[in-house]
Amino acid sequence: MMTLLLGAACSDKPAAEQNNKAAAVAAADSAALRTRANAPADAPIGALALSGADVDSAVAAIEACPRDGRWHVCSVQSRFSLAGLRVLALDSALGIPGIDVETKAWRIGGQQLRLAFFPSEAEARQAMDRMDSARAVPVGFADSPWTERATLLHNANVVAVLLGGSDRAVERASNALMAGPPQPPQ
Repeated sequence: MMTLLLGAACSDKPAAEQNNKAAAVAAADSAALRTRANAPADAPIGALALSGADVDSAVAAIEACPRDGRWHVCSVQSRFSLAGLRVLALDSALGIPGIDVETKAWRIGGQQLRLAFFPSEAEARQAMDRMDSARAVPVGFADSPWTERATLLHNANVVAVLLGGSDRAVERASNALMAGPPQPPQ
């Protein structure tokens, strides 16, 4: 098995630069890298078999997106991609009933994910408090607009509704989101 740093050396970039970037990636999102390498959760980062292209791709996604402890469109897309889930952007007019902030929608396999991005975690929590978690609609909403299984999620500054999918697919998508947004460097 090729190590992360040896795999990084396959890139066109100088080895020292690649090794530094590989270390940054490992520190930034080790769980996602383990998933991408199909490695167990307790596998040492240095033992992951990742190509230079994998490292470059992960570094580019991490560097391009704010790491401020809040979800952003780019951090959601990056997280799902690093978790091995293909995301396809859908029409942003697809919203979540009872939530009046910017909402983005993606197709993830046979599921649809709708995320409402709030400026703060407190505002997201307030919106979540107004939702019926069993039906993924506002409390008191008479009819559900969902034609398939709806799972309501809240993490940091987002409220999300995941529509459809098998139990395993719901678990994979919710785990990617519930792992939390990228945190500021220490």
